[in-house]
Amino acid sequence: MEESEEEALCRSYPSSFYFVQSPSTVSHANSNNHPPRLTYSSSRGSNNTTSSSHFNNNNNNQDLPLPLKLAEDLHYENSNQAAWIQYFSFNYSNSGTWICMQLSWRFLVSFIIALLVFYLAAKPPHPTLSLEVAGVRQFRLGEGVDASGVTTKLHSSVQDSSDVTKRVCKILMSCPKLGLDTVLDQSGIRVSEEVAEKVLERFENAGMLAHRFFEWAGKQRNYEHTVRAYHTMIESMAKIRQYEIMWDLVNAMRGKGMLNIETFCIIMRKYARAQKVDEAVYTFNIMKKYDVPPNLAAFNGLLSALCKSKNVRKAQEIFDKMKNDQFCPDPKSYSILIEGWGRAPNLPKARELFNEMVDSGCKPDIVTYGIMVDILCKAGRTDEAVGVVNEMELRGCQPTSFIYSVLIHTYGIENRIEDGIDTFLQMERNGVKADVAVYNSLISAFCKVNKLENAYKVVDEMDKKGVSPNSRTCNILINSLIGRGETDEAFKVFRKLSRLCDPDADTYTMMIKMFCERDELEVADKVWRYMERKQFAPSLHTFSALINGLCDKGEASRACVLMEEMMERGIRPGRHTFGKLRKLLVKEEREDVAEFLQAKMNLLVKEPLCD
Repeated sequence: MEESEEEALCRSYPSSFYFVQSPSTVSHANSNNHPPRLTYSSSRGSNNTTSSSHFNNNNNNQDLPLPLKLAEDLHYENSNQAAWIQYFSFNYSNSGTWICMQLSWRFLVSFIIALLVFYLAAKPPHPTLSLEVAGVRQFRLGEGVDASGVTTKLHSSVQDSSDVTKRVCKILMSCPKLGLDTVLDQSGIRVSEEVAEKVLERFENAGMLAHRFFEWAGKQRNYEHTVRAYHTMIESMAKIRQYEIMWDLVNAMRGKGMLNIETFCIIMRKYARAQKVDEAVYTFNIMKKYDVPPNLAAFNGLLSALCKSKNVRKAQEIFDKMKNDQFCPDPKSYSILIEGWGRAPNLPKARELFNEMVDSGCKPDIVTYGIMVDILCKAGRTDEAVGVVNEMELRGCQPTSFIYSVLIHTYGIENRIEDGIDTFLQMERNGVKADVAVYNSLISAFCKVNKLENAYKVVDEMDKKGVSPNSRTCNILINSLIGRGETDEAFKVFRKLSRLCDPDADTYTMMIKMFCERDELEVADKVWRYMERKQFAPSLHTFSALINGLCDKGEASRACVLMEEMMERGIRPGRHTFGKLRKLLVKEEREDVAEFLQAKMNLLVKEPLCD
């Protein structure tokens, strides 16, 4: 009779010591009051013979299962001990009892194994410490375990600080403001000066969100805010016109002896940009009160703040009042005012100041010449600007890449692309290396004359020369394509250059506005989500672009969510944007929502003068 596959499989393992019979087999075997026979074989018998044993009824000693046989051979006199051995032999006449014992035994073994696995998995690793001293800039701490049992990496390296920065930014972007401190505490993040500065710079547009991180970081052990962190925070608060918080930060720096000239220059610049001229001048006048006496650098800072905010007449008034008596103007002082009058625009006044500078014995430097070239080009006097460049060279002053970029950009505006290319080639002959600003000017020139193929070739040339494009490169191309109506191509350029450089607020604003105008709100939303994944905090204009697009399509609810998020970050919406949303809410008879948003916006209007 042929063997079944099951029997053949069993025969393939001749070294088996025993096998467990099924309950039905046990029941059948026990029908004659005999226990199931255990057969075992071994090739290890003495005298090189193979021995086998079969339990049967002929021998009482052999009828016993193996454990009881051993017990009898060892002369167990205590019957209870023999019964205990029998307990493990599973020698029962009832098959149900045998099954229960099997299940109990297996459950016990499984439970012990599970406990062992759980212990090994939950056991915290031993903290390791390795110091890399010889020839290595920084040391490394291995993995440690905090109070919650969470393993925390404390690697002091540039890569690790970048990873920590990304983790913090991800938490700030996704966590609600009320639970932010708790989530940051539980993250096990160790804040370093480098991490804090990077996070604050990345969230400079986020307003109060950046301030909440700043407050949390200041409470961490072994960490103190740097001057740079304070300055970034001051700029962020001034940008959303939270001047009371800004001056609280100044007082905190004062208590730590960290105030310097740059602190007050930042404040003057922000006040002037908000057209708060009196506050900017007041800031300069109270510097002594904060034990930071104003010097020529502070004086130039005030002039620069006023001129860049189109308050050059006020700057000129202060200059005429203070020059020679309190401060002796330097080339930078004159350059600031010349640039201010050039932006006015008032070219005769700019020339007058330039001549006054020369007559006073203050020699123009490369910055002054660059400013004169710039304002002449913007006034449409390109040939006169070229004359200034020639004069520079005669005086042994080599033109910089900035001056060449201004000339190339101007030639592009005037559709003199050949002159722009000649200027670029002349720059290379003079040994001046083209930087990203020069390449951007050349790209802009080609875009002005609708030669985008040449603009793309310039981008390829940048790659060959090892000059990385920046957000300005991206913005020039995208703006040109949108102006030509080639929005699909603009999106392709956005996707391509986003891999090479980080887009800025202008880039995202242009893309979102473009898709809103194309009635493609879904794609605009995708750009917004991409921006959030890149952990970029949207600016006022970026928020406004999407909110306006949603209002135009009647999406009041989604616009309200964005508006509230915007104000939660301390960014006050513009009148046009808020008015458009309010009008839509009134049209939908949702005046209560409009009043709620109005009340929330009113909380952002507080603008105390100073301390």
